[in-house]
Amino acid sequence: MEGRSLIPTALVLLVYLLTFLSFTYCLSEEQKQVVKVHNNYRSQEGATNMLKMSWDSGLENIAKTYAAKCIWEHNPERGNVGENLFVGTGKFNVGNAIKSWYDEKPYYTFETMGCAADKKCGHYTQVVWANSNKVGCAHYFCKTVEGLDLKDATILVCNYSPPGNYKNQKPYRKGKSCSECPKGYSCQGNLCSDN
Repeated sequence: MEGRSLIPTALVLLVYLLTFLSFTYCLSEEQKQVVKVHNNYRSQEGATNMLKMSWDSGLENIAKTYAAKCIWEHNPERGNVGENLFVGTGKFNVGNAIKSWYDEKPYYTFETMGCAADKKCGHYTQVVWANSNKVGCAHYFCKTVEGLDLKDATILVCNYSPPGNYKNQKPYRKGKSCSECPKGYSCQGNLCSDN
């Protein structure tokens, strides 16, 4: 009798475990949006060597840990990882946050690798850095933000690998899209894809 009563319990646990595992590896809608928005902007650059981005849970975990600290400065402990930060009040939309980074494009001069005076360009260049093909992001609602006079704000942290924004390097090579993809890559939507 005792053995038979354990079978239904074991089956329920097995079904629960299989369900949990199947959802663990599915990207959330917001994660899909992050990847889609990045790849959309990257595909518009006319780059010979622009890699297609994909989600990276390890980068997401670095971003989660740091976003929860509610500090408005780059994470000094992120290691060899690129990073973009966004902060805003009101309703948060990850697509709009990434757009704000891409909107720095008019301030960047590709030929000289320079940024207009008193403007920022590093968020834009990280978004379109050709070799950065992994991204992981997280956002956190902060009652206060250290380093800013803001209350009730959302901080978004996106981490990139490999990192971009190397001095005296252009973010990508201009030319026919995908004409210099790595060996074994195919061209998908003007991006070099390894799948």
